[in-house]
Amino acid sequence: MEIMSSSRASRYGRAFLGAVRHQEGDASLETHVRNLRGFAAVLSASAELQKALNSRWVTAPERRSVIASLCDRLETGSFTRNLLFILSDRHLMRSLSIIVDSIDALSDEIRHVERVQITTSRQLAETEMQLLRTQIASQRGSTVRLIHIVDPSVLGGIRMQIGAQVWDDTVKQRLATLLATLKAA
Repeated sequence: MEIMSSSRASRYGRAFLGAVRHQEGDASLETHVRNLRGFAAVLSASAELQKALNSRWVTAPERRSVIASLCDRLETGSFTRNLLFILSDRHLMRSLSIIVDSIDALSDEIRHVERVQITTSRQLAETEMQLLRTQIASQRGSTVRLIHIVDPSVLGGIRMQIGAQVWDDTVKQRLATLLATLKAA
């Protein structure tokens, strides 16, 4: 099994997005990412489908037929279908999630959407997420996409990362700071 590098995934992502933007513009990027995520979810949910699409014993036309059938059911466009055909022909379906993550990140970059990673000890309600999104967007003056991670080890509070900047106001961080202060005294 080949593990795809992020630079190689990025090349596939840039080529895919370049073709989409050339034909349809930036407005459809989010739809294509959603279609790819949908196909990847179906693929990851079925061990039998993974086996068929990753097998070198299944012919390319057979794999393409399966992909076309799924794309029809999922109502994906021709760009998504063609990318999946290429990945299948090159035996790269195992790397689909890596490629989709790359396409998603590149799409956000193209559309000037800032990714903000929020880490909390519990799942936030949608109203809390919307409030955070609104506050961060107004503060940053940009469109914001929140990526929420639940990590019970933070104990409480919130950790926020935008690009390389990290704001850590978690109980865990406060305790670490207090411990360092006590050791220094």
